Amino acid sequence: ALRYFLTTNSAPGLDMRFDETKVESSWNFLNKFWNVTRYVDMSTSPVNSLDESTLTMMDKGLLAKLSHVIETVDMYYDKYEFGEVAKVLYHFIWNIYANTYIEYAKVELKKENRKDTVSYILRETLIALLKLMHPFVPFVTDRMYEVLTKEDDLMISKWPQASVKEDHAIHYFDMIDQFITKFRNQRAETQVFKPLDVIMTANPDVLEVLKAHDDYLKASIKASHISYMKALENVDAYIPIPSLDIIGYVLREDMIDPEKERQLLETQKASLEKELERSQKLLSNDNFLKKASPEKIQSEKEKQASYQMQYDAIMKKLS
Repeated sequence: ALRYFLTTNSAPGLDMRFDETKVESSWNFLNKFWNVTRYVDMSTSPVNSLDESTLTMMDKGLLAKLSHVIETVDMYYDKYEFGEVAKVLYHFIWNIYANTYIEYAKVELKKENRKDTVSYILRETLIALLKLMHPFVPFVTDRMYEVLTKEDDLMISKWPQASVKEDHAIHYFDMIDQFITKFRNQRAETQVFKPLDVIMTANPDVLEVLKAHDDYLKASIKASHISYMKALENVDAYIPIPSLDIIGYVLREDMIDPEKERQLLETQKASLEKELERSQKLLSNDNFLKKASPEKIQSEKEKQASYQMQYDAIMKKLS
């Protein structure tokens, strides 16, 4: 933890103040990384190859994100910007791999026809992360690598290579993850924890992706049943939960009283106004328009349109 703190918080040519809180934070991160390794080792078995025909959008999204992480980490390592390497790896390990994909894997590993695919992805992604983290914490990653692979050649093993480039899968991965987060936040705000019937509306392509992840969605948002449809007619009887490309609905009587509903809508309105302002500034920035790829610009425009749709729906409810 001390080594990780020193290598990730220092800058060339500058003095650094020792911070015990940051050392403790480093220890917490490495402890979580160790627990993740133990979970993967105990929950999966080695799989020699990956059947790509069995990949879901969540699988593809994780692998695509990993490829971007490898490319970004390589770039920062070449520049000796170790602090930036640490930020990228911390976010991926903690938020993407541990908090999102492992939760997804817990559902999928119960299915016999998915066990090999998910096991392969969990193990190969973790092995890549151990290699990327090795320069920071060699002793810890050596031990974790031995636990996972039963081998002791991490230092001389092949460096990870970026491969999967299905960026559209990243969008769907983030879309599902964001909806789950917003639904859980809604539950926390209203203090409603019982299983609920949920309706999810989106365009047909998105609905197909959502249906393919029905078990994970139900487990993650504690839904007794999820209905998927293009639009909902009697919206007045429901509480909307807007997210990226998705609007979820729960019966008002199951979720919230009228006054709390208005407060919630005001909160969502303020959040969407910030997102719309951010998106408008970005799309009005000549520097961004010149340097960003056409795909990135189009993605931002689609986000803005989605935010606007959600904002209009909320304003209609508040009027």
